[in-house]
Amino acid sequence: MNQFKLFAVAALLVAAVPSTSLQAADLSADGIEAEIQTGEDWATFSTNLVAALNSDHLGRQEAALRYAIQYKGNVELGGATISMMKLYRDNPDDNMRRLAVVALASLDSPLVDGYLTRAVAFENDAAVLKTIKDVLAAS
Repeated sequence: MNQFKLFAVAALLVAAVPSTSLQAADLSADGIEAEIQTGEDWATFSTNLVAALNSDHLGRQEAALRYAIQYKGNVELGGATISMMKLYRDNPDDNMRRLAVVALASLDSPLVDGYLTRAVAFENDAAVLKTIKDVLAAS
């Protein structure tokens, strides 16, 4: 996947999607914020991100998607692939769905590439469709 194009798409999306006010308080409670500050324990950080993505809390999920994109070279999120796919597929907020698409693409997985390729035919929202196409073009 072309790293520069993916980063450009992710940067535009992160700037365009508003963050929730709940994410900072919830993340610091779990210790995720401390992991980012030190940057030393990526395995624990990855575990916390997977737990946040698998939770039912939208603020945690959104923050985890943003961190997954930001730290994609350092985190292992294989345990949350299905949760991210569900966020893309089921979330009523199109901006959250776009964020999930970019986070999925950052996994560099053939499973995700196939999933997103098949999703093109069924996507109804123009902005989400454009994001999917841009991410697939960058891969």
